[in-house]
Amino acid sequence: MKKYYLIAGILIAIYCGLNYINSEYITTLDNLHTMFDFGGDTEVDIESMYENTKNLSYLSYIISIFTVIFRVLINTLIVYIGFYIYKKQRFKDILKVIICAETVNVIQSCVKIINLAWINPPTSYTDLQVIPFSVLSLFDIERLDQWMIMPLNCINIFEIAYIICASFFLAKELAIKFSYSIKMVLLTYGLADFAIIVLSTCFTIYATK
Repeated sequence: MKKYYLIAGILIAIYCGLNYINSEYITTLDNLHTMFDFGGDTEVDIESMYENTKNLSYLSYIISIFTVIFRVLINTLIVYIGFYIYKKQRFKDILKVIICAETVNVIQSCVKIINLAWINPPTSYTDLQVIPFSVLSLFDIERLDQWMIMPLNCINIFEIAYIICASFFLAKELAIKFSYSIKMVLLTYGLADFAIIVLSTCFTIYATK
């Protein structure tokens, strides 16, 4: 189990590194001016926003650490409950698998940060929301209704890769067939993810009426 804790530590360190790149190359004063400058007295607000972001930058590292730990534990619990109902398994075995699958989310974050920092700098706040290789990236966000953004953003190549990766490592760790493991991942993680998207979409529709 120690090597999985090491993997988790490396992933957290990468996330912290991505936060540093984000603060130094993406949420710069120039980019904030581009994204939020609407004229008038907003320039003062933008500079104040930048200073506050810099002063509280340490919080982003803390939030990143807790976000990764929370996401891994929640995903582990969701998959564990499904497997426990049909076939009892140890929680730590599922945890090992989810830690390995988390590398997909790290790759997604790396691609997104690299794209925003050096390839396509953000020109609006909505650019920060787009996940690379998602269905949302094929559309002009400004022309979409607000409630459509999350569902389209969640349909992306990394989400598919995460499900396949988790299923592969589950099959390997638990010595079960891949067809069975992917079915269980879809019935647990997949349904939970779908439920969150539906609830968030309904909330967005209600809030933007």
